[in-house]
Amino acid sequence: LKYLPADSKYFNEILAGYKRMMNALKTRQSSSGMWNQLVGDKDSWEEPSATAMFAYAFIEGVNNGWLDEKEFGTAARKAYLAIVDSMDKHGNIQDVCAGTPKKNDRNHYMNRPHIHGDPHAQAPFVWMCRALIEAEKKGKTKLINTAKKVSNVLLKLHIDVRRKLFKQVIDALGGKMRF
Repeated sequence: LKYLPADSKYFNEILAGYKRMMNALKTRQSSSGMWNQLVGDKDSWEEPSATAMFAYAFIEGVNNGWLDEKEFGTAARKAYLAIVDSMDKHGNIQDVCAGTPKKNDRNHYMNRPHIHGDPHAQAPFVWMCRALIEAEKKGKTKLINTAKKVSNVLLKLHIDVRRKLFKQVIDALGGKMRF
């Protein structure tokens, strides 16, 4: 949607599908702020990579005026806090599902390895943070106030999540980064 021209004959149809998906996801967010490994299956573990991706989609929707800031901003804030809470002292997001091939077998998904600091979650968290920066530029202050407070607390505790996150992203792209 972000890159599809608003006058495209497909724009309204895709926007309607996006809104349906976002509304359905919002109803399946756990009380902690995360989404489960199998969305809608409360017996599956809370999984941060999907949580970061869904929160990113919410923030982009708010930033572009497709979703209500109060309604979806609240859900995005809950997700952000849950992900930050799942980080270790080095900024590694915990309990990320290992890359998973598609299979029609619940146990296949339930028994996936839990990885710590995997780019499957680290990168979407960076996307989410970038979207929050855009929200601030657009004056969406309700959306970003919690994120700022949490980031400032982490920095006071000498936890610079940015260094860990950006290093992994740049290294994954084959670049070098020194701190």
